[in-house]
Amino acid sequence: MTRIGNSSFRMEHAVVSLRQDALVAESGSVLVFVEYEKNRPLPVPEAIRAAFAEIEGRPPAELSGNG
Repeated sequence: MTRIGNSSFRMEHAVVSLRQDALVAESGSVLVFVEYEKNRPLPVPEAIRAAFAEIEGRPPAELSGNG
């Protein structure tokens, strides 16, 4: 988890080869909360923000890029 925005969050991914003992791939993804029927973004729910902060061990302000 690298960032939480108003309606989305960004995750970074790394693949490490145990055989090569090396990083072999990196990627990132942005996931957006959407109101499907209206095709509009929704705010990230507070429960999700709190869960990410607990998992990451960082306060929500640091995850939002505002801290």
